[in-house]
Amino acid sequence: MKIGILGGAFDPVHTGHLLIAQDIKEKLELDRVIFMPASRPPHKRCVAPFALRRRMLKAAIAGHPGFVLSDIEARRPGLSYTVETLEQLRSRHAQDELFLTIGADQFRELRTWKQPERLPGLARLIVITRPGAHSVKGIVPARRLAVRQIEISSTEIRNRIARGLSVDEMLPQPVLRLIRNSALYRKKTKPGPGRKKGNK
Repeated sequence: MKIGILGGAFDPVHTGHLLIAQDIKEKLELDRVIFMPASRPPHKRCVAPFALRRRMLKAAIAGHPGFVLSDIEARRPGLSYTVETLEQLRSRHAQDELFLTIGADQFRELRTWKQPERLPGLARLIVITRPGAHSVKGIVPARRLAVRQIEISSTEIRNRIARGLSVDEMLPQPVLRLIRNSALYRKKTKPGPGRKKGNK
């Protein structure tokens, strides 16, 4: 099988994430796209706990053929490093073709990740760009893939909710209901002391 991997904090997952996942599934002719929420990302502090981010993702991808959720990073102690996650996936999918999807900004900062030189040996790297964007240079081989992108960010959504503004068109309806029912992001929450950027 051909399997795409889309990781991130998903704090919260939004319609832009689903659009990108659908595009990579179609353009790369993937059998499956695995949504991989980071349990303890080394580059940021998440506002919502992993269990709630997992529930939002599960609700968001329900009904989308070929979209699946993995909580593999929550089952591993310590920080969530991409290279370690790929090692586990590679052992589980020894006969499958894996595609790691990352953004252009992440690709430019790949040298700050843990053992980035090992990534191409574990999965094919796909760098997501906007249509018409210039080529992206990095420290390892990767394929550039232009996909549709919406000007939405999880940070913007959290800020709008904290200010009492509407996010109805930015989120899948099941995710919106979960956020409202849990009163998530209502108050402006300052993340704890951040770690140094890198070593994802």
